[in-house]
Amino acid sequence: MKVLIVSMAFPFPLKSGGRIRVFQLIKRLAAHHRITLLCLAESRADVERYSAHLAPYCERVETVPWRPGLLGLLGRVLAAWPQLVFGVPLVVLNKRSPELVWRLRTLLREERFDLVQIEWIQMAQHVHQADWPSLAARGVLVEHDVAWLPLQRQADVSRGVRRWFWRGEARRMRAYEEAMCRRFARVVAVSRDDAAKLLAAGVKTVDVVPNGVDVAHYREAPRPEKAPCTLMFIGWLRHGPNVDAILYFLDEVYPLIVRELPDVRLVIVGSPISSAMRRAAARRPSVELTGYVPDVRPVLRAATVSVVPLRVGGGTRLKILESMAAGTAVVSTSIGCEGLDVEAERHLLVGDGPDAFARCVVRLLREPELRAGLEREALALVRARYDWSSIAYTMDQVYRAIEKG
Repeated sequence: MKVLIVSMAFPFPLKSGGRIRVFQLIKRLAAHHRITLLCLAESRADVERYSAHLAPYCERVETVPWRPGLLGLLGRVLAAWPQLVFGVPLVVLNKRSPELVWRLRTLLREERFDLVQIEWIQMAQHVHQADWPSLAARGVLVEHDVAWLPLQRQADVSRGVRRWFWRGEARRMRAYEEAMCRRFARVVAVSRDDAAKLLAAGVKTVDVVPNGVDVAHYREAPRPEKAPCTLMFIGWLRHGPNVDAILYFLDEVYPLIVRELPDVRLVIVGSPISSAMRRAAARRPSVELTGYVPDVRPVLRAATVSVVPLRVGGGTRLKILESMAAGTAVVSTSIGCEGLDVEAERHLLVGDGPDAFARCVVRLLREPELRAGLEREALALVRARYDWSSIAYTMDQVYRAIEKG
């Protein structure tokens, strides 16, 4: 099939779960399909540096500049303020690009695609504006999460005006998301939990194509000695749920762990690093901010425990699957590991609230046999259920179903 993928982000570098998913599936689906990629790109340097990684898998790659930050957001809101007044969520308007709509119209006019695949609900607006006539028959929307849910959870952990704002965003997103999903031939969710929420909202056809991990890639990496009492958090630090998680962990959880184990260290891998995060980390000399790491495997495999203290977010976390593939035990909140087929006390430990999370971390640091058992079971799980090769096959079946009509 000839497939056009419209993505919210240029897939490289692989610094976020969404980028990893888009690239890993393109890489494998290209063996059976002809793929064109159209995406927003916030860095021309990244496009120039990393386009060669996509060349073996994409017949054509089109990128549209997208300006991050407050000034870029203000410009987009001023250009589309009537939509905001009429209920379009700000997080959707923030990704609006008239140039991408024009490029999309041009592609659809120049070439005949058997399928158009939209990555992230925020990008669906561009297909709608391009007036693609076959949306209901040949359009696939990939929901990286049920987008209104992280916004509602952000409201739950916010106060004052911020709580009011996020509640409004969640309400607008829920209405927008449910209406937009119904326009596509098929919707793809990353977990059964997400699929159930979408079906309950009236979406007719939802396929589950989970997130995954390249197990062989992690197992072939050098295995350094485990650093004693070393915790790791890994994540893209422009993603709001990750920022909330690490600030919460530094302020409320980490001090409880240090009280029990004064020699503990925390390594935070990801970028960009905000001034608020630098200030929070500076209060703890045992905290290291590494920034972006091109190959996270050695540092992840050297960590004693991977921490996932998420209070906000949706979908499923690739950082958990990567930790499991690397052979590093995981402590997560319930929200952090939701949607994954994991069992607490078998594949990982789960703690909600500062005291419970800290107890789980201390327990793993003090009990190497427990840690080793979790690592074995977790590795077996990702090998059996979450390798990208089997996940790509599931996505291919979605394509085949559309091809058959």
